[in-house]
Amino acid sequence: DVEPREDFIEVLLTSYEKYKGLVSCWPYQRFERFYEHLNFIFNLGAVITMSSFGKEGAYGPVMLISREDYERVGGHLEIRDKVVEDFYFGNLCMKNGISVTNLLGGDHVKFRMYPGGFWDLLEGFTKNTFQAIYSLSIRKVLYLLAWFYGMLGSYFYDGIFNIFYLLFVFQLYIFTKKLGNYNILDSFLYPLHFLFFIFVLIYSTVRGSFLKSVSWKGRRINVG
Repeated sequence: DVEPREDFIEVLLTSYEKYKGLVSCWPYQRFERFYEHLNFIFNLGAVITMSSFGKEGAYGPVMLISREDYERVGGHLEIRDKVVEDFYFGNLCMKNGISVTNLLGGDHVKFRMYPGGFWDLLEGFTKNTFQAIYSLSIRKVLYLLAWFYGMLGSYFYDGIFNIFYLLFVFQLYIFTKKLGNYNILDSFLYPLHFLFFIFVLIYSTVRGSFLKSVSWKGRRINVG
C-alpha cells in the first residue's frame, strides 16, 4: 500500500512540470516483518531495469501522465492482456514518443509491497518475474546476468574473506539504503537473497511455460 507524505502530490506535480510525459515513482520500501526483506534482489532489479541506462518501462505504484497523452497511446486498453502492466505501459509511451521519467520516492512516498505474509510475497513475485524477464531486451538481460554472476562468484570464490565479496556488500548497502529500510545484514546475506531469487525465477518459469498460469489473490492468471 502506497503511503504518501503530505507534500507528495505537490512534489510529484513539480517533477511533472519539469519532465513532462509520463512520470513514475518507485516508493521507499518499509518493512515490518522478516520475510519482507526477501525482496532484496527483486527491488534492485526493478530499479536497475527502469533506470536511465537502457530504460524500458515505468514503475507501477505511482504514475502521472496527462489525459491527452494517456488517451493518445490508447491507455490501459492497449495493455489489458499484460500481467506486468506498469512496465508495458511505460514501454507503450516510449514507442509513441512520450518521454518516461522514473524517480525514487525517498522520504516523499513509501509502501509495503506484500504485507499479507510470505505466500503473498511469493505469489506476487511469481506473477511478475516470468513476464518481466521475457520482456527485457537481450542487452539488459546480459547486463543483469553479468552483474549477478559477479556478485555470486565473488562469494563462492573464497567465502566471506574474499575482498570482492566485501566490496559487493558495500556496494549493495549503498544502493539499497536508498530503496528501503534494509540493514547491513541484508547486504552480507546477499547470497541467500540470490538463492531465493533463483528459486522464484525457476518456479515462475515452470508455472508460466508449462502451466501457462500463475496465482494471485486467489485468482488464476493466464500468462502463456
